[in-house]
Amino acid sequence: MTVLTGLDQALTGTTDQRPNQVLPSPYVPDKNIQNGWLNPAAFAQPALGTYGTMGAGNVTGPGSIRFDTGVVRTFPLGDRQKVEFRAEAFNVANHVNP
Repeated sequence: MTVLTGLDQALTGTTDQRPNQVLPSPYVPDKNIQNGWLNPAAFAQPALGTYGTMGAGNVTGPGSIRFDTGVVRTFPLGDRQKVEFRAEAFNVANHVNP
């Protein structure tokens, strides 16, 4: 996962620049905090006209389970035609790993 600033600090006309990492660990120290994974205090905006020091893909986000399933049944309808019944479900587990 790549953390982005959301601002054009490098003055390039885009907002997809990375911040400076100012703490050794970007993660929230207390894993019991609900909806908290990254520590906002671990990042700072780079100086105007410069790029941040954080690399791309340096942060690992929470794991997730994604389970998609489908059932298909095809019935012949004469010699040349078929009827297909299909049922699909996406993200059945809808669950994030702890």
